[in-house]
Amino acid sequence: MEGIHTSILAKIFALDKVPTTIAAWYEKASRFDAQYRRFQEISGRKKGFTPQNRKTNTPRYVQSSSDPNAMDIDRLTTEEREQHMKERRCFNCHKIGHNARDCRSKNEGSQYNGVKKTAATTRAMIRNLVKDMDDGEKSKLLEEVVEEGF
Repeated sequence: MEGIHTSILAKIFALDKVPTTIAAWYEKASRFDAQYRRFQEISGRKKGFTPQNRKTNTPRYVQSSSDPNAMDIDRLTTEEREQHMKERRCFNCHKIGHNARDCRSKNEGSQYNGVKKTAATTRAMIRNLVKDMDDGEKSKLLEEVVEEGF
């Protein structure tokens, strides 16, 4: 609302029904902006001022032609987003207790970046990756590795 001229804001808030959606706000603001600009042009003519380039009274806001039913599979739904905000969940790992900017799980994959991969460092990395596994998981992993001809 900071970018809308105060006289346009006053007209919108003076309406019987104040817009509740962003599309309705754009429509009202565009309509009142066109009226405001037309009024400024007319009042300028009365003072003897004629503008160099005439602008049309078409609204500046034009709705995008993108498909409103298109899915963005990488994003949260509005309800999920509101639920995350209400529960103060991380938008990255979806756990409670920290913000996405402080999330540790987004940096987990970069743990070994910059480490030169030699036989010794690779063994150390593998040991580090499997250290928290229980014995059953470790033996299953070893069987799968041997079967693949690792």
